[in-house]
Amino acid sequence: MTLLALLAPGCAIYCPVYATSGCVEVAKLDGLGAQGRHEALIGYLDDERSWVREEAAKALGRHHVRAAQPALRARLNDGSERRYVRAEAARALGRLGARDTTSDLRAAARADAAPELKLAVLEALCTMDPAGPDTQATVQGLVTDEDVLVASAAKHRQGTGCGS
Repeated sequence: MTLLALLAPGCAIYCPVYATSGCVEVAKLDGLGAQGRHEALIGYLDDERSWVREEAAKALGRHHVRAAQPALRARLNDGSERRYVRAEAARALGRLGARDTTSDLRAAARADAAPELKLAVLEALCTMDPAGPDTQATVQGLVTDEDVLVASAAKHRQGTGCGS
């Protein structure tokens, strides 16, 4: 294990040993959430670096920052946003229990969406509203998805009570 991994666990994914500035950023983002500096953390959803936006969304969901709901919804609905950022925004909305975003989540799981986004939408809907009509309709629709992983995940969710 390198010193880099010891200083910022999980950071080696984003930062090679020769570039540690990003690792400080990941630790800083989670620290902002832990310290209750939510407005600053929400601001990172507009960072120019997509991995920073992704990590900010993770931290906002992990720290249950309800004030982030509009910004997370914007990231989810931004069709030009990277799919992994949109997926993390969906997961964060699920962790927040933002039931008024179920129609946004359902729309994000449309047929031409990236598989990772569809999987994140399944997770989010099943987390926040497992018996809701939007959840049920989305799960049912994804059971026949062309991506075998998405279809399998939807069948599993259906079999375990989410969306049925």
